[in-house]
This record gives sequence, structure tokens and C-alpha cells, in this order.
Amino acid sequence: MEIQLDKSKKYLLAASYGPDSMALLSLLLKGGYRFEIAHVNYHVREPEADEESTALFRYAKANELTFHRLDVDGKAFIGNFEAQARRVRYHFFSQIIKQDSELYAVLTAHHQDDLLETYLMQTKRQNYLSYYGIKIETIIDGVRVMRPLLAFSKKDLFDYDLVNKIPFAIDKSNFDLRYTRNYIRHKVVAKMTSAEKEKLIDTINQLNQQRQQEFLLAKEQLIDGHKYSIKALLKLTEEQKSSFLYFLLAKYELEKKFSSKLMRQLENFIVSRKPNVRRC
Repeated sequence: MEIQLDKSKKYLLAASYGPDSMALLSLLLKGGYRFEIAHVNYHVREPEADEESTALFRYAKANELTFHRLDVDGKAFIGNFEAQARRVRYHFFSQIIKQDSELYAVLTAHHQDDLLETYLMQTKRQNYLSYYGIKIETIIDGVRVMRPLLAFSKKDLFDYDLVNKIPFAIDKSNFDLRYTRNYIRHKVVAKMTSAEKEKLIDTINQLNQQRQQEFLLAKEQLIDGHKYSIKALLKLTEEQKSSFLYFLLAKYELEKKFSSKLMRQLENFIVSRKPNVRRC
């Protein structure tokens, strides 16, 4: 098993002590890549969280790796824990990279099963999306994020750890079926055959190609010089309008809350002849 990254660059590995990130850590070491480690301890699973954090620190020290750690009181989070935890850790990664210009990108250990889980969650929510699944590279909080393990399954990584005797710990909260992702992971994706996974990945790739074509066509028809034409917008198909409006919002990082219903409201707002601003 190998990963392909630019060895002239230096990276920041987002790591827990789980089997996925430990496999990526090992592959980076084996490949001779330059990297540092960033770890967040939310202190939700005690004493396991502290034990895993300490074990990761010792592993990093044994391999002479710079280790960045953030301690957060995750028990104080109100509402969606996963969403808040994600915001906290990516802000942490962003701060590290902004302080060290040599760091090129954040590496995460998302794999093929994560991609499938994400797609199934997206279709369940029925939101309009510009991209299905997980991108191999994206920008989050102003920082480049790369996912070099998307071609590998969770089993591939688990087996790699076992064969190479890579230490790791299993987060028991990942088996709590009250969380939608966990339910999809264990009740849907885990039961899929390799052929079924490959077929679904082909479907995802086709959808992403279609979205990109829709956007490019809409952009080509709408742009008049450097201005967007509202008349041209009205002539587009529903798919093209949805695509264009979505990408427009994505530029300002507003797309995460963008539903099909909101798209219709935005479209009506744009084309309305009524004043959109009330005088005070």
C-alpha cells in the first residue's frame, strides 16, 4: 500500500489514535514524507481519550515528529457535537498552518467507506449539492485539505495496521447507532459487497461529472463580459439554475445550508420585480 504526495512539500497530519489515521501516519513515515501531527482531545471519553492522546504523543516523539495538541471541553458543546468538533479542529489546523508558512496542507485519513457514507447521508438529506461524496482536495477555513486514502477501504487500512503491527485504539462511540453516520456505516456500507461499492462509486463519479457540466454550461450562458445576466438566468433549465446558484453560494462558503427549497426562494428573490430592500 502506498500514497502519492509531493515530497518537496511539508504536511500537517490530522490524527487521532484510530486505525485510519495511524495507517496514514505509518505510510507517511514509510514514504519518507515531511510532516507534523495535529491532535485534538475533546475529553468526552474518559479515561480512554487521555490514554489515546498520550499514546499518540509518545509515538510521535519516538519518530521525532512535531506534535501539536489542543485540549477542548467537548462536554460543554451544545447541540450537534460532530459539527462543533469539526469547526474547532479545522480552526486549530488553520492556526497551525498560518503560523508556519512551510506547511502546505492538512492531511486527513478519510477513506473509501467514508466517501460512501457521506454520499448516502447526502442523498438522505435531499439537499442540492455541487459535489457528491468527499473531494480528494478542498479548502476549509482558508486551508488546503488533502485526503490521500480515498482509494482504500476501511478494511484495507485495518489490515495494513495488523500486518505492520501499527498501534491504534477503537473509539467505542463509533458504534453508537443513534448517530446517522454510524447507522449507515454499520447497517448499510458494512454489508455491501466490493462489487456494490464499486458500482456506487461509479454512480457518484457520474453525478459529479454531470454537476460540473451543468455549472460550466450555466456559467457560459450567463456571463456577458464580466456581468451576470438575470434574463439569461431565467432561460436556463431547472438543473442549470440550481447548479449556478449553488456554485455562487459556494464561493462564499454558504453552500452547507443550501437546500432545494432555499434555492427556489433565492431564485424568486433574484427575479422579483418588487423592491428587495425596505427603506428605514
